[in-house]
Amino acid sequence: MILSLTNLFRQRSDFTRQVLTLATGTAAAQALTILAAPLLTRLYRPEDYGVFALFGAVVGLSALFASGKYDLAILIPKEDAAATALVGASMLITTVVAAVLTVLLWFTCHPLAAWLGDPLLAPWLQLVPLAVVLTNLGLVLTVWANRQQAYGALSNSRMAGALAGTAANIALGFAGWGAAGLVCGFLVVQVATLAILWRPSSALLRALRSQTSLRAIRAEAARFASFPKFTLGAELLNSLSNQLVVLLLPKFFGMAVLGWYAMGQRVIGIPTTLVGGAVGEVFRSQASRDYAEHGNCREIFRKTLKHLALLGAGPFLVLMLAAPELFAWVFGESWRMAGRLTQVMSVMFLLKFVVSPLTHTFLLAGRQQEDLWLHLHIIASSAAALGLGYWLSGDALITLLCFSLNFGSIYLYYLWRSHRFAQGAGR
Repeated sequence: MILSLTNLFRQRSDFTRQVLTLATGTAAAQALTILAAPLLTRLYRPEDYGVFALFGAVVGLSALFASGKYDLAILIPKEDAAATALVGASMLITTVVAAVLTVLLWFTCHPLAAWLGDPLLAPWLQLVPLAVVLTNLGLVLTVWANRQQAYGALSNSRMAGALAGTAANIALGFAGWGAAGLVCGFLVVQVATLAILWRPSSALLRALRSQTSLRAIRAEAARFASFPKFTLGAELLNSLSNQLVVLLLPKFFGMAVLGWYAMGQRVIGIPTTLVGGAVGEVFRSQASRDYAEHGNCREIFRKTLKHLALLGAGPFLVLMLAAPELFAWVFGESWRMAGRLTQVMSVMFLLKFVVSPLTHTFLLAGRQQEDLWLHLHIIASSAAALGLGYWLSGDALITLLCFSLNFGSIYLYYLWRSHRFAQGAGR
């Protein structure tokens, strides 16, 4: 009895230590971002952030498609050789998709930029393939570091990315680059992150070159074929449902409203990345091991749910009550509307913060097909909610309120299903 209690305490201590390791580096990165934000919002206009949000939406959707979502499977195999083959599969797909994108965007960047709502975006769309390669390579190396429990390297990579990206944004902002400065800053973040993760991933890269054959890559890709078949579709639909706001807001209300919305997302990203991201990465790693060994991950699920709820309650309550005043004070009066938009969506953001990391149990239970059908519902209902809000009011606040109410109900359903799978019900 005493031994089992000692082991449980040690497991909890390890979990807390791992979370703190990730959170410390992320906290330093976010602190730098917070300190720079009042300056950046005076160097860049809401319209600049709107253009950058459109660029990010295109990169995000393209990067998802290019990964095949094999990155999510890297944590699952017990053998490092199998996980290495999955890294190879993800990188091969990314390379092929980036090459195709390069050709397509060479001919279509101008009409695509016009359709997205800003013809000035066209030159930067040609950087999408490069951004996709950097993003997916960084994602794969991040997951690999998580698998190896190299939390110190992950922490350092986030600090390096934040420092390099913030410096680039400030310098280019003073130079008057506008939206181009934000785009270039994004690329600098990816490069700096890779520079830190490259060294702890050297064994992986050597294994890819000398020990991993195309036959092994094909075998593991076939073994985890449910990820591109079902998870990829679900993730694309999920991303598209989120990016619907980015794609439709400039058409409905103009680029400034999109910039305000994007700034709200950046502010929400502070607690989400600082705490939710760190807790989520440790949860995915521990839950994968527990599920493989015991057929459930109920203990780590309950612990993670409690931590996320307690940690998220305070910051999100502040946003619910005082977001407009805080945004105006920190970023300048021209950003007060960003606070109002964030305020009406704060409950949805809280649910997202708590629930999103826990949905990893869908993958552990092999319920990718159910996840795909749920995401079909998400995109249909999100489009309907945005359209209904715009049709009823023609007001950005009411439109985003309808969107957030719909998404909030979906997160609650995901929480219920994720809890069932954590109990082993999906096996």
